[in-house]
Amino acid sequence: MNDTNDPATRWQRIADDLFITKFGFPTESVVEAREHWDEVRVNFLEELRNAVVNPVRVIDEENALFLYAIFLAAEKRDAEFEPLILDLLRLPFKQIDDLLGDGLMNSTGRCLASVHVGDDAPLRALAADPALNLYVRLAAVDAMQVRAMEGDADADTLADFLFGIAQGLAVMLRDDSTWQAGEITDEDDELFQWVVASLAELGATRYLPTIEQWDRDELISPYYDDFDHLRSIMLASLEDRQASMHKPHYVRDVIAEMSWWACFTEPEETLREAADFEYHDAPGYYNAPLTLPFVREQPKVGRNDPCPCGSGKKFKKCCGADA
Repeated sequence: MNDTNDPATRWQRIADDLFITKFGFPTESVVEAREHWDEVRVNFLEELRNAVVNPVRVIDEENALFLYAIFLAAEKRDAEFEPLILDLLRLPFKQIDDLLGDGLMNSTGRCLASVHVGDDAPLRALAADPALNLYVRLAAVDAMQVRAMEGDADADTLADFLFGIAQGLAVMLRDDSTWQAGEITDEDDELFQWVVASLAELGATRYLPTIEQWDRDELISPYYDDFDHLRSIMLASLEDRQASMHKPHYVRDVIAEMSWWACFTEPEETLREAADFEYHDAPGYYNAPLTLPFVREQPKVGRNDPCPCGSGKKFKKCCGADA
């Protein structure tokens, strides 16, 4: 008879329960993994390494163990997991999307911040790399911002770095020829808006005059935020700025972070129906509150695209002006 407290038996029990995401959060197994982290962390480390080395196999098997590895390591502030998370974020984006789903934007940045130690150079490299997908870069920005809000990174240094990114993008956003040549895209515009919002949340008031000029130049998009709101956040106290952010802190409780995901709270049949029969067979894909998908009747029009009305003006200066 196997000893239930034997390390190998314990890991097998935990792994069997966490392998596939299913209705009902596996609280007991997560608690057991948390309480015996020193014993099982090497197994979770191997599961994360497996997701980096064999992502297609992990996706095909619907193996969710690497997800628990990321969140448990984040809760434990286990820095040994960071290099593998960074490697995962440099996989082809289709694989990242299949592995992390909405979690890439909802929580990956905070998980990365939670396991990071030392200089932010690896995070800056992710954020500044134009070859990477927008949402990977934003996760890196989120990670650095969380570290600054937690007091483990210098907010002024981060603001200087982010301002440099925004300034370079502003130059290109002003130039119609860069749009016509395809040198800049709506993703670059979205990165610009996100970085400007981060500057406001960091309280980088020294850059307020430049941001105000960007607003006069119509670079600040009302689709994301308006200048008056950005200014009010920037001039607010640290406590008020933190309150304006979504979870501006490290991961502290795996159960609180994961148990609300739709894959644990909604039967699979409901998820399939909500996805309009385009269910993604990937672990963790439905890690957000269940909502019906938005279906466009017409193709998406970027704010710098020609207006579909035929006026010859940009959408943002024509039919999109009041959007």
